Amino acid sequence: MFRNSIKMLLPLSFLLLPLTVSASNCSGKIGCERKACEIERKMLIAKENGHHGMFDGLSDALARVNDYCTNNDLKEELLAEIDESQSEIIDYRSELNEATTDKEEDKILKYQRKIEEEKINIKKLEEELSLLQ
Repeated sequence: MFRNSIKMLLPLSFLLLPLTVSASNCSGKIGCERKACEIERKMLIAKENGHHGMFDGLSDALARVNDYCTNNDLKEELLAEIDESQSEIIDYRSELNEATTDKEEDKILKYQRKIEEEKINIKKLEEELSLLQ
């Protein structure tokens, strides 16, 4: 029984190997090159799983990235996302203050968690931005 399971899993692992290799290839790229690589990886997965509509949509997205993407545009997008996260933090702090005043422990924890999540998101976005500069 165990041997049969292993025999069935080995071919599956070889099928997944190209996906893990292609996913890791994008990590060394930055900007538009990385964006295109990630789309190509998703296209491969869609094609292998027979999702023709998704493949076509991703193909269109890849063409747009190749035609129009610039690192300056990506910088602007990242800066906008950072601004949005900072705005979310301001809103959550307001909600946190209200929950603290009302002594609503569950909401206090909720908004503290949301603030921390946004701070983590901002750090991630800032790291991406620093790679483009």
